[in-house]
Amino acid sequence: MEFPFQLNNIICQKKNHNDSEMVGFCIDENCQEKNKFVCLDCLFEIHQKHKLVKIKDLKDIIENRYKNYKKKTVEEKELMEIYKKNEEFQLNKLKKFKNEINKVLEVKIINFMNDLKKIYTNLSKNITNENKYLNIKEFENFFKSNAAPTTSSELTKLSEICTNLYKEGYIKEEILEKKNDKNEKKETDKGESIIPLNIDENENKIELNSPLENFNKKLDELIKEQLELMTKYIEENILVISNNCFSIPYKFEWCSKSYTGDGFLYELTNNNRIGTKILEDRIMTILRAKEEIKNNSIYNIKFKIGLKTEGDFDIGIGTEKEANTCWLRNSESLCISNSGIRSLGIIMDNVTKLKDNDILDIEINTNEKGKYFKAILNNKLICMLDFEFDKAFIMAAMRNTGNYIEVLESKVSDFFI
Repeated sequence: MEFPFQLNNIICQKKNHNDSEMVGFCIDENCQEKNKFVCLDCLFEIHQKHKLVKIKDLKDIIENRYKNYKKKTVEEKELMEIYKKNEEFQLNKLKKFKNEINKVLEVKIINFMNDLKKIYTNLSKNITNENKYLNIKEFENFFKSNAAPTTSSELTKLSEICTNLYKEGYIKEEILEKKNDKNEKKETDKGESIIPLNIDENENKIELNSPLENFNKKLDELIKEQLELMTKYIEENILVISNNCFSIPYKFEWCSKSYTGDGFLYELTNNNRIGTKILEDRIMTILRAKEEIKNNSIYNIKFKIGLKTEGDFDIGIGTEKEANTCWLRNSESLCISNSGIRSLGIIMDNVTKLKDNDILDIEINTNEKGKYFKAILNNKLICMLDFEFDKAFIMAAMRNTGNYIEVLESKVSDFFI
């Protein structure tokens, strides 16, 4: 790519400089001139003791910068096109996911509706029992076919029907009388009046406190319960967008840097993911991560706490300045310890304390809009602390030998939602 701009042949505009060509450029911090281009006359009159670069050297620096800029512009454009395509691809995935969820939900609801239909079909069969009204229907059909019996066979048929109906009525009356007798006895014993029951009025009556009403109530309760359950589960578990969604594993390692005159007092094992205090019992000293925490990133680290013996035990973040103080309890540090939670040297909570075999998850967000340190102890959120200091490291500090800190999981993300 050719450099399309010319810095050669620039002519000096100062009086009495005879339209001299610019030969240099002033980069001196103490130069008060607004025009930094220098001709030979400018050199002797104004910039005698100033730091200068040749116009050619200035052109090479700017040209190199311009080429990098144009290259980056092309790369960024290509990257944006990739992002856009991938975004569309993922959105289509989500649409398919939504359709699949709808299908599953539809099948469940249809199955439930079919079960409901079966229940009502069985209820309807019980209500519309053909045998229950067989004789009265036969009586009805007889008179639909015959205005009146006119033959011996018709009279015989009608007699049979009437006999059956009489028997049905007699049995019902007998049952009714027995019921009334019992009611009379009960009411007489109580000295109260008897209220006769009219079987015709109550035979098909649906009481207010009926099985149907109970069923309706239970169905309403079931739908409400299922909706609340499904809503809660979806809100908490389904497609919860977080930076973890875009996190990638990264190789976390403790390093063997010493912060005491006694040398490095820890043993590093399991690919430098376990740090165990092995020397100088009772001396507190820092164990530092190998890599500095990057800006505009989110770190998620899961630790196992090995607090086998009594003694100070800190885990958190701090600067090299803090490391030189041998623990994480001063102005440029945040830590969870076996004596509480500290922020910038101030005790924030003296109840929540680390114990042996605890699992500690920390999230470190270094977004320029606001940095924070979040800690979850044994699946319970215990703190979320803001901080402003830069050039921080993940650190631990232990006093007694035999205690250790183990990194179980480590992820980092450069995405912010």
